[in-house]
Amino acid sequence: MVTWYDGTSVQLGTWSWDTSKQCGTYGDQYVWKVWWYSNNSWHWAYIGDIWLATGDSDYWRNWPSPWGPLWGFEEGDGFGSGYCNNYVV
Repeated sequence: MVTWYDGTSVQLGTWSWDTSKQCGTYGDQYVWKVWWYSNNSWHWAYIGDIWLATGDSDYWRNWPSPWGPLWGFEEGDGFGSGYCNNYVV
């Protein structure tokens, strides 16, 4: 989780493989679902890993999180396609 200067906390939610290569661009097929809380409600969006540069999944897949290893998230979202503003899993 990261907290911005205005106090908004943003966290990675889940990830998936972008089979269309429209959100996961430049050969980086990971797409992350990010969550944040502001104005008394939760929001979410998809962002291509090109902006996060997490590296290969072998590097981060066993990192712990409150919900278990990140590798397990693939089982939840699996594969998706489309541009980031219209990404469907």
